[in-house]
Amino acid sequence: MNKSAISLGRIFGIPIGLDYSWFLIFALVTASLATTTYPAEFSNWPAAQYWIVGAVTAILFFGSVLLHELGHSLVALRYKIPVRSI
Repeated sequence: MNKSAISLGRIFGIPIGLDYSWFLIFALVTASLATTTYPAEFSNWPAAQYWIVGAVTAILFFGSVLLHELGHSLVALRYKIPVRSI
């Protein structure tokens, strides 16, 4: 696993890591949703709700990316292709 990644554990024996750049991406996605997308669609929400829902959406987005990559890795393992990490 990359030295610039935080180890999150293993799933099906595949090491899972979180690169530090994801924190910047998380902040940018959250800020974008909280300052533009959600206020335009839900004008009656309080300001804190935009940020909370933006952060939850970013976490769900990262979870979907992890599941997507895990799918690739499981198919690779099925065909005896080694997977070093996600």
